[in-house]
Amino acid sequence: MEMIVLLLLLCAGVRSQESDTLVIGGHIRQFIRSNIKMNWSDAQTYCRTHFTELLTMYNQKDNYTAPTSAPSLELWTGLHRRNSSLWWSNGDPVDFTPWSNAPNTDVPYCATVTTNNNITWETCTLRLPFMCYHKDIGSSYRYILIPEWMSWCGARSYCRQRHTDLAVIRNQSQYDEVMQIKSISPFWIGLKSNGWEWSDGECFDYSFVTDTSRNCTYFLNYNQKNSDIFARDCDGPFEALCYKDLMTVEIIYQKMDWEEALQYCFDNHHGMLTITSLHDQMLVKQKLSSAGLAGHVWVGLRQSRIFGFWMWTSDVPVKWHNWEGGMAPEMPLSYNCGAVDLKGFKWSDQNCLVKRYFVCERRKL
Repeated sequence: MEMIVLLLLLCAGVRSQESDTLVIGGHIRQFIRSNIKMNWSDAQTYCRTHFTELLTMYNQKDNYTAPTSAPSLELWTGLHRRNSSLWWSNGDPVDFTPWSNAPNTDVPYCATVTTNNNITWETCTLRLPFMCYHKDIGSSYRYILIPEWMSWCGARSYCRQRHTDLAVIRNQSQYDEVMQIKSISPFWIGLKSNGWEWSDGECFDYSFVTDTSRNCTYFLNYNQKNSDIFARDCDGPFEALCYKDLMTVEIIYQKMDWEEALQYCFDNHHGMLTITSLHDQMLVKQKLSSAGLAGHVWVGLRQSRIFGFWMWTSDVPVKWHNWEGGMAPEMPLSYNCGAVDLKGFKWSDQNCLVKRYFVCERRKL
């Protein structure tokens, strides 16, 4: 299995603390390898105490890349086995279960309501409409069917931002209410079956681990070019691979034109998204991939209408770039607003008046 991963900068790394090596950094996130070996639980505590968390990866194909001179490395990642394989998106226990079990608890499966009003399991990357719930004053739930097509993770993010969470069914009354809602296609609810989770709680749709007898995972770089994640017992000892967030990437599930999006990001966050490196780009790609959207999303790229050069709205010049075709769009044929394509994740100029989803950033304190 091929996986392009974070291969560590061991010789030229910048020291972040006396005992740590700064692996690679960007505008959004830094990665740090500890030089201390410990068990998984201690590694989790270490990363949370000194940085943000143990390493999270979003899928098996796309992760951070960097040159390395190390012949072999074994480092803890944040993926570990859950106490329960069946869980609701909002954290509620699964006590009411009028459905069949998922096919395999070590592979992510998510629950859908079919057009025949049955609850079945699908792979979580499938794009479907979904149902949110809105918790009103008191304890009553109001269910809302959303006709957007997203993956389960994207649907969860949408519901959390616009309502409360994906639909939760805790009793027969709520089950009957959901079953009465008619839809021309199956739709997601907030039930997921997966025996694994990331330490930071990040949503993922992919199966990383095939060994079902172990409870923790480590990252192995075994020949400078190839690497993978493997399961093992949690005693180790291995070094920790931590990350430190400098910015939080916020996907906004409201459609606005570019100027409206810019104003929204400055009013509610710290501005529109800035991408300054390959590592920023890969993190944004992972976030957008898990959102399950299609088309383009606005980011903080704009072109000077006078001089024609491109800038980030954070006033950072565009040095590293990922333009479609390899070249920045030029006047007079270009539009003046920049977006990221959600298929190839290339940058392009787009009509500023078109309403799209967009991405803000929030500075971590």
